[in-house]
Amino acid sequence: MTSHIRDTGKQLVTDPERLKDPVDFVQRLLDVKDKHDRIIRLAFSNDKTVQNALNSSFEYFINLNPRSPELIRERSLIVKLKTECGYQFTSKLTDMKTSQDTMQGFHASMGAEIGDYPTLTVQVLTTGSWPTQSSATCNLPSEILGICEKFWTYYLGSHTGRRLSWQTNMGSADLKATFGKGQKHELNVSTYQMCILMLFNSADQASYKEIDQATETPAADLKRSLQSLACVKGKNVLRKEPMSKEVAEDDHFSSMTSSRASCTR
Repeated sequence: MTSHIRDTGKQLVTDPERLKDPVDFVQRLLDVKDKHDRIIRLAFSNDKTVQNALNSSFEYFINLNPRSPELIRERSLIVKLKTECGYQFTSKLTDMKTSQDTMQGFHASMGAEIGDYPTLTVQVLTTGSWPTQSSATCNLPSEILGICEKFWTYYLGSHTGRRLSWQTNMGSADLKATFGKGQKHELNVSTYQMCILMLFNSADQASYKEIDQATETPAADLKRSLQSLACVKGKNVLRKEPMSKEVAEDDHFSSMTSSRASCTR
């Protein structure tokens, strides 16, 4: 049943024709919910296990489409959906819309000063809306810390009594890198990879232990990040000594001849 509901819901939230009318979109969601509520009541005697399966399935497919916050931005629709289906179905959508408004306010508050920093995009979600994976932090580069602190001050100044925790294990960054002979590339990397690469703006080489100490990235993530940056033949951004497919704690890494990376996002 779970598989059927997810497939049905996925078709609904990914059909471009059905997404043109937000009111019709929400009404179709409610119709699907009513239908399966009746099935659970009549065929399963409101069994809690089956109800949980239904709830999980709806939460899965409603959040599949990144345009969902835009489609149900009218407050009456969100309230109606929340009333009919429960808070868990709309919490992420509401948080995402609120995050968009927060970022617009933050950028406006910075004024012309915003041009002095890398572009920062933050999604502020309530604790229960994050995927159930352990959070892990790392030391962000000084070029990034400045704008992060600006956002921190702005957000907590606008929302008293709240607390922010950076989920660096879930972030990404766009880097502009200049390699030997003036070759320029744009790289989309994880936050961990960004922290590693930007160390080489001020050093031509670094040992594993030096990178570990500078970034304080969790060991498993650090090795995985270094492996992807230095051990993919023909696509490596860093050089590793000694040459091997695995990363060891006595390895040394160097930049690709006069390389430099700057964070754009």
